[in-house]
Amino acid sequence: MNSIMPFIQQNWMFVAALVVVVILLIANEINSARGKRYRMSVTDALREYNDDNAIFIDIRSKKDYKKLHIPSAVNIPAAELEKKLESLAQFGDKKIIVYSDTDPRANEACIKLRKMHPDAPLNVLVGGIVGWQEANLPLSKG
Repeated sequence: MNSIMPFIQQNWMFVAALVVVVILLIANEINSARGKRYRMSVTDALREYNDDNAIFIDIRSKKDYKKLHIPSAVNIPAAELEKKLESLAQFGDKKIIVYSDTDPRANEACIKLRKMHPDAPLNVLVGGIVGWQEANLPLSKG
């Protein structure tokens, strides 16, 4: 214990940087865990879709949406999400499944929406449009 204090005093910048890195890693893991809690597999999403219990929200650009999207998905680009979804009442009791090309983008959008609507049934489609496509599930164009 006696040798730790002189080391910290002599290398205080290194120790401070190490503490900052550890805090950032912990914060990243917490954010990641928060997003994973609301993830929905392609299989579960398909089941909800077939039972008419879900609505898909595609947060990609309008251009990407027109190229390829899940049938009946609503396109609301990520930048417009908060403004256009001030009220989720329009979707009734349906589960809202958010997807994009990448999970981190969809997770981020879902977390923002969850802050606005803490009790809403929000989920992120694991694998996004790519996961849906890899499962050979139906896709639409236009």
